[in-house]
Amino acid sequence: MAMALALALAMAACFTSRASAQVTRELDDTDRWVIQGTPVRGSAAAQLQEVQQVLARGDSARAKELATEWCDRFPTDPLYPVALLAKGDAMNRSGDEYNALFEYEEIARRFPASPVFVTALQRELEIGIEYAHGKKRKFLGLFRTVDASDEAQELLIRVQERLPGSELGERAGMELADFYFRTGQMDLAATSYDLFLMNYPQSREADRARVRLVASYLAQFRGPDYSATGLVSARQLLDRVLQEQSSLARREGARALLLRIRESEATKLMAQMQWYLGQGDRIGAERFLRVLVTTYPDTTAMLDALRNSTSVLEGLPPRALDGAPDYAALRASFLGKPNP
Repeated sequence: MAMALALALAMAACFTSRASAQVTRELDDTDRWVIQGTPVRGSAAAQLQEVQQVLARGDSARAKELATEWCDRFPTDPLYPVALLAKGDAMNRSGDEYNALFEYEEIARRFPASPVFVTALQRELEIGIEYAHGKKRKFLGLFRTVDASDEAQELLIRVQERLPGSELGERAGMELADFYFRTGQMDLAATSYDLFLMNYPQSREADRARVRLVASYLAQFRGPDYSATGLVSARQLLDRVLQEQSSLARREGARALLLRIRESEATKLMAQMQWYLGQGDRIGAERFLRVLVTTYPDTTAMLDALRNSTSVLEGLPPRALDGAPDYAALRASFLGKPNP
């Protein structure tokens, strides 16, 4: 009797093993993980296959219902991550992408070794990109009126952290930098473009990232009364682009941008010269005038400085002008008239 029972158990195990071996998980043409083969009737795999078939037919509501029931019944089954993905996809397709994120996130946090891990992050990335481009979240599940920009940033950051060096991580990095650029957060945009270039120097988007980085630096310069750190960074990057990537420089008008940067730097020096002059410190003012005429001779700010040079130079002791340019000759050359 005991031998017969043992033989029956062995045969059952063998049958179950063969039946399970027929079940595989594969990506279909619509990028969904589906169960292939013929699972044992009534098994967890068979029920999950039914969920996927219902979803494929477009009945998202029914698929969500079945997937929820499956997850409640088989929380420890190896196919659980696949069921979570099906549940999330059903919610996503029915317009409830925000709550679908909780299903994708459970996969990402609990099942990093699952074959659907990357697929779940791809779904998060797609939703994050939609939010970054202005899609609203639903209020009370009805009206899309809730700003989702915070969710967009979080999703784009998560994908980069979880898939560093991947194509999805690369896309998330560029989308995040572009989001900051579009929304006028230029300090964050500059940081993001800089990180993107460090992480993906060979990317097809690298050239656009460099141009956007320069623009981000420039946009951070709020005028001559503020810090010129962004200008310095932009000029250094443009100098490097001009030296190393002449074709990119020509295409993006790098020299014109460089002139704009120089003009902004000169304007700041002009403002500093005027501040010292306003404090009655003509020696300090002359130092800035000297830098302007020697370093920025191709700027309108330098011309303005020369027009105001008389008030700067008046009453200065001769020793203060040691090594100074010939301001009278410069006025005659640039303005067409000597110092009075």
